Amino acid sequence: DYFVDGVKHKIERHEFNMYGYLHRISNFSRKINKKTEDQFYDLDGNLYCRRFFDEDENNRINSILIYKHGRVEKGFSNEKDLFTYFFNHIFEDGDTVFDDARLLDKSLLNCDKKIKPIMVLHNAHVEGSEIKPSYKTALLNSDKVFKYIVLTNHQKEDIQSKVDIPDDKFAILPHFIEKSKEKSEKKDRFIYMGRFAPEKQITHIIEAYKIFKEKGYPTKLVLFGAGIGAERKNIEKLVHNYHLENDVTIETFTEDPLKEFRESKASILTSRREGFGLTVMESINEGCPVISYDVKYGPREIIEDGENGYIVEVNNIQGVAESMVSIVEHPLENVKTKKTLTEKAAIKNFKQLFKEIDA
Repeated sequence: DYFVDGVKHKIERHEFNMYGYLHRISNFSRKINKKTEDQFYDLDGNLYCRRFFDEDENNRINSILIYKHGRVEKGFSNEKDLFTYFFNHIFEDGDTVFDDARLLDKSLLNCDKKIKPIMVLHNAHVEGSEIKPSYKTALLNSDKVFKYIVLTNHQKEDIQSKVDIPDDKFAILPHFIEKSKEKSEKKDRFIYMGRFAPEKQITHIIEAYKIFKEKGYPTKLVLFGAGIGAERKNIEKLVHNYHLENDVTIETFTEDPLKEFRESKASILTSRREGFGLTVMESINEGCPVISYDVKYGPREIIEDGENGYIVEVNNIQGVAESMVSIVEHPLENVKTKKTLTEKAAIKNFKQLFKEIDA
């Protein structure tokens, strides 16, 4: 970083690659700590791209220039036009392209080459009842899409309830997991494993646990994943208000979450939403049943209700408490991963997808 008199922030930044070659020079406004320009250099020190920014708080890109042999060869008003130009040069007719970055959707679908675009959707596509703006290009242009890969049937059905996309445009490819061979003795406790964030609704777990404790059960609760911040303070305050300090333990992230699952009666998930709920799958794979809200997406296709856990209506705190009681009163035996989430099933799913691509 370079500084000059009269400016409190950096005025220029030089960035180098892992081999020590200069890769980028960024210039900054004297008025505000925002970029005005990026210059990109190849390994021979030749300028190949300049990127210009609006000199305001939004700091949006307003121009991109591509250089060849020291002269401007091409210009673009935004990154998406640049992406399309790139795709037109790198792809050939007949190529299959997997796209899991919504930023690239428009550029890819506008590509001039006759490719087979496959849209990989890892996260929820809705916000409330509306399709997220970032997902609209992919979902509202199904005529240009060869296939949509989603993790769950639940999401496929939700998409089809809003957009007319036929079944044969979808491939359901859930995550898979290898069977655990580890064994551990169970402790008399429930656990939560994940980030401390508002969308995880950990306070719902505390509320449900309070109801459970009022029935006289001694089982403890351990919450893993606490950081430092407002969410942790809110949870600590609730634990204190309910006089549960001797029953609830708050821990930071653990280096061995699978061991913690193996040693627990059940894990609990009360999130507002999930991409797939990998902790649900990991918990069950370690023989630890899961009590989970029926959130979008994952739990209803990972949990077999009454077999390897319990599915509870979203925001039904009383239902979570009742499931805790069920776990203690009638422990679930032979908790295991569904066959649809095994490596064998994944291989079958991908073989079918490749067969359709090659057809």
